[in-house]
Amino acid sequence: MANSTIPLLSAIIGGLSGGLVFSFIQSWAWRWYTKPKLTIGASAATAFETDEDGDISSRVFRVPVQNQGRSSAENCKPELRMTGDLDGSEYVINTQLQWFEDQNPSRITINSGERAKYNLLRVTKQETDDYIPVDPTFIVQFASPGGWDKGDSIVKWDYDDETGRATSATVPDSLERDTFQEISWNSAEVIVTAGNTDKIESSIELDLGEERGMVGMRMLFSDGEELSS
Repeated sequence: MANSTIPLLSAIIGGLSGGLVFSFIQSWAWRWYTKPKLTIGASAATAFETDEDGDISSRVFRVPVQNQGRSSAENCKPELRMTGDLDGSEYVINTQLQWFEDQNPSRITINSGERAKYNLLRVTKQETDDYIPVDPTFIVQFASPGGWDKGDSIVKWDYDDETGRATSATVPDSLERDTFQEISWNSAEVIVTAGNTDKIESSIELDLGEERGMVGMRMLFSDGEELSS
């Protein structure tokens, strides 16, 4: 009797083990097949803002993100990280951004096949009240949880030439476009994390030069893709 029980138990255990393994593989394969897939666009989406006279006063750059997977990407959070140097000072931008949605949330769900955009930076034209006509000054502002010109999205560090130690830190709410262009940006990247899929990141290629004013400005993402319509 004992001799016949052992093979029976082995068969049952083997069947259960095989069933569990098959069930695990099936569940993993289904999750992989239906997994969300976030993709950053190849270039920034832009919009112009006008003043009370109807003249263009600002240009807003937004990062397009599309979910090319088969299920919703949950809890998607965008961030911006930049570091650069100019005249012995270090500029650090490390801020959580906001989506271009109702009430500008910092986290959203992107359904399968849908596209969303989040605010990255804004270039604003500032006119002077001088009697002598002069070219306008362009100001670069970064999005932050508090708004375009609020919060501490930009930090400027100054260092002692001899010791290399930080001597002061300031938090400007914006940068002049010329200063922004002169800074040697060592790194500049956008990042989007999500609760149920892999994070995505891409380096930023910025060209905010003077040619054709705001119209000639552009922003590309080196790891971005042309998004489907």
